[in-house]
Amino acid sequence: GGQPSLGAVVGAGVGGSAVAHFLQQHFGPRVQIDVFEKGTVGGRLATISVNKQHYESGAASLHSLSLHMQDFVKQLGLRHRREVGGRSAIFNGESLVLEETDWYLLNLFRLWWHYGISFLRLQLWVEEVMEKFMRIYKYQAHGYAFSGVEELLYSLGEAAFINMSRRSVAESLLRVGVSQRFIDDVVSAVLRASYGQSAAMPAFAGAMSLAGAQGSLWSVEGGNKLVCSGLLKLTKANVIHATVTSVTLQQTDGKPLYQVWYENEAGVGSDYYDIVVIATPLHPDSGSSITFGASTRPSPSPKALSSPPWSPWSTATSTPPTSASPTPSSSPSPPSSPPTSPASSWPWTTSAPSTSRPASGAGSRRRPPCGGSGPHSPSSGPSSRPSSAPTTRSRRPSGRPTPSTAPTARSRASCCTTSSSTSTPWSGRPAPWR
Repeated sequence: GGQPSLGAVVGAGVGGSAVAHFLQQHFGPRVQIDVFEKGTVGGRLATISVNKQHYESGAASLHSLSLHMQDFVKQLGLRHRREVGGRSAIFNGESLVLEETDWYLLNLFRLWWHYGISFLRLQLWVEEVMEKFMRIYKYQAHGYAFSGVEELLYSLGEAAFINMSRRSVAESLLRVGVSQRFIDDVVSAVLRASYGQSAAMPAFAGAMSLAGAQGSLWSVEGGNKLVCSGLLKLTKANVIHATVTSVTLQQTDGKPLYQVWYENEAGVGSDYYDIVVIATPLHPDSGSSITFGASTRPSPSPKALSSPPWSPWSTATSTPPTSASPTPSSSPSPPSSPPTSPASSWPWTTSAPSTSRPASGAGSRRRPPCGGSGPHSPSSGPSSRPSSAPTTRSRRPSGRPTPSTAPTARSRASCCTTSSSTSTPWSGRPAPWR
C-alpha cells in the first residue's frame, strides 16, 4: 500500500508509547500519530510521592538485558538510577523463614539447608524459558510479525510455551522437581512482590517475573515513566485524553479506513485513520469496553514482512517485549519462517492496522458532514449524537467519498501528562541463589 498519513494508538503505557515511536521510525515524520489514553501517560509505570520523596508504584525494576528499554533510555538521554542497597528476607506471616546475609556462600548454604536443590532447579527452568524467549529479538530483526499471541508463543517455544500460558507456575515447577515448600516460601513471595500474584498465575508470565528476581536490575532516574513521556515527545504524538469505545472498518473504493469513536469530558467524537493499533488490555477484567467491526479482525496466519526489517504494527500483536534475559551466544539464527501454530482463537488479537491509503488527496483531510448517525452510536436514531457537537480538524483525505452515515465529531482536548512503575524486595540486588 501507499504511505499512510494518520495513525492511532490506543493506550499510552510503555507498549503504546513504544509502538508510536516505531510507527514513526518505519513511516517517517510525515505520519501523524494520535495516542488515546483515558488515564495518565505511562500506564502501570507510575510514581507516588510520600514526604516529598518519589517512589515507583508500578513496574519498578527493568532487566539488564531488556534491549528495547536500554535503547530508549539511550535515545532519550536518560540515566540509570543509583542502586539502593539492602537485604531480603522471607516472612511467612508469623516469623522470618529465611534472611539474607552479606555473605554469598552463607546464603547458598542456607538455601540448600532449607530447600535442597530446588533453587538450582528453579534457576535452570527460568534460564531455559528465557533462552527461548530471547528469540523474539532475532525474529524482529528478520522482519517477522504475528497476528496473534498463540502464534507468537509457538514461534518462540512451540507447544511448550502455549502450554505454559495455560498451566500455573506451581504446577510447572512441581513437574521439574521444585519442592512445594520452596514454591510456598520463595516463589510465591517473589511473584507477590513483583506482580501481586500467587503461584497460581500462568507459568509463562511467572517465568518472566522470576527471571527479574535472578538478573541484574536497574531503573530510570526520575522514574521509569519518563521513558513513555519521552518517547511520545520524541515522536511528536498528539495525546488525546479520552476513552475509545469502538473501532470500525470503513471501506472507500476498496481502500480501508478505520473509524475510531471516543468520548471524554467534551463529549463524543470520532476520527478516521489509516492504521489503528490497540495497546491496551482487552480481557474481561481489564475494564475495557472497546467494540470492533466484524471486518476489523486480521487474518491469524504469521507472515514475514518485506522492508524495513521490523514492522510490529502490521499485525494484531502491537509492541515488542520490553524485558528479556541474556542472549545465548550459541542460539541459532531464526529459520526462513517462524514455526506455524494452529489458527488462533485468542479474543484480544483485534487490531487491524493497514499501510494502504488512496493515492488521491494526499495533502488534505476533511471531516465527514454532520448530522448522520454512526454505526456504533449509543442509540440507533439520527439524534444519538449531540447535535451541538462542534466539528474539529479534518480527518478524511480529500478525494475519498464521505459515507452518508458518518457521524458528527466532537472537538478533542489534547494534552500530555506523565506517569510510571512496582518494587520488589528482591529487586535491589541479585537473588542469593545466583
